[in-house]
Amino acid sequence: MKPYRSLLLSALAIAIGLAFTFAQASPGATMPVPLLEGLGPYARKITTSSPEAQRYFNQGLNLLFGFNHGMAIRSFEEAARLDPECAMAHWAIALACGPHINLPLVLPPHAEQAWKELTLARQHAAKATPVEQALITALAACDANPQPENRAPLDEAYAEAMREVWQAYPKDADVGAFFAEALMDLRPWDQWTPEGKPQPGTEEVLATLDAVLGGDRKGAIERVKFCPLPFALRLALPIVHEDGRKLRLEFERAVSHVINRGNYRACQPAGQRGPDRAGSDRSVPAKKAHV
Repeated sequence: MKPYRSLLLSALAIAIGLAFTFAQASPGATMPVPLLEGLGPYARKITTSSPEAQRYFNQGLNLLFGFNHGMAIRSFEEAARLDPECAMAHWAIALACGPHINLPLVLPPHAEQAWKELTLARQHAAKATPVEQALITALAACDANPQPENRAPLDEAYAEAMREVWQAYPKDADVGAFFAEALMDLRPWDQWTPEGKPQPGTEEVLATLDAVLGGDRKGAIERVKFCPLPFALRLALPIVHEDGRKLRLEFERAVSHVINRGNYRACQPAGQRGPDRAGSDRSVPAKKAHV
């Protein structure tokens, strides 16, 4: 079996387990939603009249960045409960219900919930900022209930819509990271050929993540210590992991630093020691590391 097929099968097996947890956590969860410690300080200011809704939105965002979609949805739902007119809380629920590289399909309950929440987001979008309105409009490009047998056209439409949002807001790091994720969703765990060549779209993913991180990986390391850009770093881990020749030590240390801070409970540790292609000993991601 070719290496990339083996990796894809492993990712699908992981996705089945994640789907089980995901289905348990939401929708319809009635347990109290706690404010968790240790998720990291990253926040995004949204249009809301409720400070508590902002806190739960930030928590959901950090959980989403760590690929804990079930708990992210619960946090976003609490934000929406606290401020029902917060368009971004509804947008975030719909986003978290959608596909990602570990689960490139949408389960029926989440398709229904995404449709409902995106409808609410659009109803309240007039009170949102221009970039928030753009994110809501872009997500609508991939929303469907029931889901079609082939999601590819929807995913492609969302990636194109997010490209336009990124072009309009090139200094918004979250927009850049969401655009990179949309591109990666077109080829889940298939960014490189078996020969180590980039697949169509991979170079754009790398360029986008590089732009988000400022094009300076040593600088990114310092920013991680004080003002992290967690989603961009988190997305970069699987895309550079697929081809060890693309991995750079300084970037790897930045990703490891984020993981070791405990920001992402869904992540595995940085990995194992091993020789690189030149024979020197350095830390590399574990072979079965996943998001």
